[in-house]
Amino acid sequence: MARARRPLYNAEIMRLASVSAVFLALLASCAQEDLVTVRMASLAGAGGAVQATTDPALKNVLVRNGTHRYCGAAPTFALAPDRVAGLVHVGAGGYEVRSLDEGIMLSRLDTCDDAPAVLVEPAGWTMWWSGGNEGGDRIYRACSADGYLWTGADAVLVPSEFTQDARPRDAVHTSAPAVLCLRDTYHMYYAGTAGGTVDNEIFLALSPDGVTWIKYSADGTPAFPTPVIPNTEPDGTYGLGHPSALVKDDTVYLYFTSRRRGASGLFLATSTDGIRFGPPRRVAADIENADVKYCPALDVFFMVYGEVGDRYIFFNVSPDGLQWLPHDRARTIATGGPESVHHSPAVAADGRGHMRPQARVFYAGGLHSGAALAPESWEIESSWVEILRRP
Repeated sequence: MARARRPLYNAEIMRLASVSAVFLALLASCAQEDLVTVRMASLAGAGGAVQATTDPALKNVLVRNGTHRYCGAAPTFALAPDRVAGLVHVGAGGYEVRSLDEGIMLSRLDTCDDAPAVLVEPAGWTMWWSGGNEGGDRIYRACSADGYLWTGADAVLVPSEFTQDARPRDAVHTSAPAVLCLRDTYHMYYAGTAGGTVDNEIFLALSPDGVTWIKYSADGTPAFPTPVIPNTEPDGTYGLGHPSALVKDDTVYLYFTSRRRGASGLFLATSTDGIRFGPPRRVAADIENADVKYCPALDVFFMVYGEVGDRYIFFNVSPDGLQWLPHDRARTIATGGPESVHHSPAVAADGRGHMRPQARVFYAGGLHSGAALAPESWEIESSWVEILRRP
């Protein structure tokens, strides 16, 4: 049975050098029944609590701010960022990554929301993500004009139906989407399984609009989808999942996590048509739950990753998408803090998986319940990152 849901809400951005007259006017015009607390704090750590309310017409919006949470226009990094990760050397070059935590973007009551994929297109922003409150993971979709106020939470891809006589290979879960737009057609790579939570495989669904999807089947029967990256040796482990996709030089790069015995880590398969992929190769043995994007302005591949149970989101860089630095727990981006879990991130990018040097990272955030995870608390959070080339 579906649980009750609360409205979507977001942490909108603001420049924190001063409180603008426009924002003060907004506070003065707010309705009392939607009282929330807005903490005014500069990036340098100045404090001071202000009681504020939200306009009833925007009652789905929760304005929150603290040392790391703020609202207004996109940050320019004129002030010191939350975290400067230091110089990272890749080949002969060096890159500095800076970041700012933005807080919660999207949340639903008592619902496990995680593994987002975010496309930034001329018409606006679109997010797809996994939701697990209806008897199995489904993939949901929401839209935004600016990437901060999100509307809609409609399930657009669900597990295939099965009977006692026929059990499709994604009959239990559809989760962890990765979305490209190739030749005016949206391609969604997702993890699916018919084996409970084990022996996942990577599937593909196609759509003309990002809303209505048809699952790829090699024999033309979408009710029985064919994995584009099959789990050829199911062993009762998680299997293959958390796909990430980009296009470079007319080649589709499809990264995914493997947790099979003796073959764990981050793998990469490539394709010229986005459907038929060559043999996967392992590109990192110590990294899972990763999203990889290409930054044309810097000619560098950028990765963010974090496993379920991690307190941090990590980053990595590569000159070719094949050679990655070893995992380093010091190489993190700013998030809400170590009291929470943060995992399954994605970089907002265009339909080819290309990002700008300044970009936003979306990820699942939530709480621990004692020593245990509390997936019903998972919601979608975000942070800004900036990649700078350094000598």
